[in-house]
Formats: sequence, structure tokens, C-alpha cells
Amino acid sequence: MVYLEHSETLHFDQERIANAQILRGNVIFRHEDALMYCDSAYFYDQENSLDAFGHVRFEQGDTLKGYGDKLFYDGNTKLARLRRHVRLVHGQEDNPTVLTTDSLNYDRGRDVAYYYSGGTITDSLNTLRSVRGKYYPNSKQAVFSQDVRLDNPKFILTSDTLLYNTATKIADLVSPSTIVYEEE
Repeated sequence: MVYLEHSETLHFDQERIANAQILRGNVIFRHEDALMYCDSAYFYDQENSLDAFGHVRFEQGDTLKGYGDKLFYDGNTKLARLRRHVRLVHGQEDNPTVLTTDSLNYDRGRDVAYYYSGGTITDSLNTLRSVRGKYYPNSKQAVFSQDVRLDNPKFILTSDTLLYNTATKIADLVSPSTIVYEEE
């Protein structure tokens, strides 16, 4: 079950939003080991879901944090859908992997975050861009597809599909690719 941990105000408006608790002010939800923070929300406790708005932050454990303007979360399917100005930060604060996009889904049950309208992953060594991508936080594996570009201080790699491990910083080429090295 999704639990409401805190809200400064709570009210109902059955004409405007049936079956929803309307919450405002430092709203906090909890579902299993995940916490969700926002400025305001609609909480559908009978459906075990919520729509969160403004300064949205999603935290799972102590190393995975998601940020955005909106969050739609379904506690039954464990699907978090972050929208607008999305950042997913994974790892320790001194060496994080950061995924930025405008629309990100994170399936907590399968441990996969995915985007389908352009995204970028950056770490301490590389920047990777693609139209579509998947990131598996537990294994630190990423799969990039469609117009993939890896920028490294020594080279630029372009491909249609690329596998990348954010822990080892190793890219596996799985489709025809082009690598252009910087001349020293």
C-alpha cells in the first residue's frame, strides 16, 4: 500500500476530482522502501496511486533519486512516471551517474528506468545520448538505441545500439559503429 506520511492540508472536491484526496504543502508518500516528496498531490488511496506536482523527488534506498515537475505513481504495478525536467541520480554523491530526459518511467518491480523521447546519461568519464534508452540501477547496465552518441575526452562514438556499464565505464558495441579519435 501507498501511505500518506505528511501533508500540511488535505481536502476533497468530489465535483472536480472524484475519489481523490487533495493534498498541499510538503507532501510525503511512502511505498515499501521508496519515498516520494512534492508540493501538492492527488492521492487515490482506493486505487493505491497518486499524482504529484511541483518539486517532485523520488527516493529509493540511499543511492537512487529521481526529480521532476510531475510524478504519476501506481503502487499496484510499482510504476513511477516522472515528467518534465527529469533527472535520475544513481550512486554516491561524489561519483553519481545522472540520467536527464523530459519523460522517464521507472518500473520498480523490474528495476528498469526507460525513456523514449531523448535522454542523456553522464558519469565521471563519458556522456551518452540517444533517442531511447534503458537503465538498470542494480546492475548499472544501460542500453541505448537510436542515434546513439558517446562523448569521451579522447573520442566520439556513434552507433544505433550500445550497451554501457556505468560502474566499469565499458561500452559494448552491438551494431555498426563509428569512432573518431581526437588527435593529440
